[in-house]
Amino acid sequence: GANFAFVGEVMRYHTERDDLAHVDRRSLQHHGDNALAMVRAFGAADLRSPPAGDAVFFDVLSACLLWWPARLSLGLAAAALLLVCAATRRLARAGSLRARDLAWGGLAWLVAPALALGLAFGVTQALAAVGALPLAWVASSGALEAAIWMLAVAAVLVTSALFCRRAGAVGAWAGSWLWWCVVGLLAAWKAPGASYLFLVPSLGAGLAALTFRSRGEPPQIASLLPIVLAGVLWFPILSSLYNALGWSVLPAVAALVALVLGTAVPRL
Repeated sequence: GANFAFVGEVMRYHTERDDLAHVDRRSLQHHGDNALAMVRAFGAADLRSPPAGDAVFFDVLSACLLWWPARLSLGLAAAALLLVCAATRRLARAGSLRARDLAWGGLAWLVAPALALGLAFGVTQALAAVGALPLAWVASSGALEAAIWMLAVAAVLVTSALFCRRAGAVGAWAGSWLWWCVVGLLAAWKAPGASYLFLVPSLGAGLAALTFRSRGEPPQIASLLPIVLAGVLWFPILSSLYNALGWSVLPAVAALVALVLGTAVPRL
């Protein structure tokens, strides 16, 4: 099976006004291009010899498609964990990372998304209680979506203020990326199709930390590169979830935005 879908225009989406008269011709053309390309690909393929397994695939800002065989995901996740562990060990041996620093950094990674989730849940429930969110979608959602994202930013800033003095830049970096690697390992095991969201930034963090050495702490590129990778992969998805699922998903969006922005805590 193949599924092609588009979302948007919440004033009509899933309403009686969601009809042919309001279809965007560009969307129809896009669907036609996709369907024709799919038919041509299957027409040229040897369907008697299908691929041996599934693939993990994702696009990069709609510019290109990257993929790897799903069976490699666990190996990539293990490699990311080993790289980050090796970088963490080097920092510990250099005397710039203590166990308590690592513990505070790991705690910060947990607190920021939890705080964002709680704040966003409280705000959306309060708005629903006063009748501001009568349906799954509201016509003018820009302010609501912006508020949810800013709650995530606030959660990260508060967490940085509370924990960074205790963890330091090194503890925040190691604690954050070790957690990313652990979650990536679990995703590669249970949901390999989504594992790239954690594996690619984690691999970037580990490789950058081991490749570009600095005195006493991870070099700036070890923090900046995975931030960019995480943002490029996560933000296009997170920015479309409200259009797809409605306001009930916004607390989860806030938590995931905080998770991604939390990669910037070592620099804060």
